[in-house]
Amino acid sequence: MMIDKRIQRSKSDLKKIFIKLLTRRSFEQNTITEIVREAGYNRGTFYSNFETKENILREIIQETLQEMIEEIRHPYKTLKRVNMKELEAKELTFFITLKKMPIYLKYY
Repeated sequence: MMIDKRIQRSKSDLKKIFIKLLTRRSFEQNTITEIVREAGYNRGTFYSNFETKENILREIIQETLQEMIEEIRHPYKTLKRVNMKELEAKELTFFITLKKMPIYLKYY
C-alpha cells in the first residue's frame, strides 16, 4: 500500500520540527500547538499522523534506532560469518554491550 506523499511530507515535517523544538526546551515544555505552529500545519494534521506527543517521540526514537542498527550492520552484511578474532576491541566491546541491552535486541 502506497502512502500519500503529502502525508509522508507532513509527518516528516512534524517530526523534524519536534526535534528542533526539543533542542530548545524539554519534552514536557513543548506542546502540540507549538509543534504545528512551527511546522505550518493545524492540529488536525498532527492528530491524523500521531495520537500524542509520546507517539511522535516514540516514532522518532524507533526510526533513529533502526538507522543506527542499519549503519552498524552495513559493514557485515556481505559476510556469512564473522570471525570474532578479526574484530577490533572496540567493535567487540560494542557488540557485547549491545547484547546486554534487551531493548535493542527487538530491532534485530
